[in-house]
Amino acid sequence: MFKCPDQVIHAIFTAPSPAACGVTLDLNKEYLFTGKLETGRMYVTLCGYNPPWEDLSAAQKKSLTHRYQSGCDCKVWCVMGISHITHHRCMPVDGLGDKQWPKPCLYQE
Repeated sequence: MFKCPDQVIHAIFTAPSPAACGVTLDLNKEYLFTGKLETGRMYVTLCGYNPPWEDLSAAQKKSLTHRYQSGCDCKVWCVMGISHITHHRCMPVDGLGDKQWPKPCLYQE
């Protein structure tokens, strides 16, 4: 898990249907979940970024498993699918990140 408390997540909660922003998942498939941890429960919605792990680019996987762990204590924020950098928030590194952004997290001063 990335940026998660040291507790084990046994279940992920979502609304009962896509009409209510519920996420539909395939069995036996790994996903990257982004969501909210509230009172010990993990919640995900259609508005979040929850792609199958296999759909992530090599750069995204490398960023999650290596780069973001190298001292990034900021929060990654996305607004309507567009990365947004503000104080104590950081830009996620994507496929272009290797060339454009030399550090895993860029803070706005």
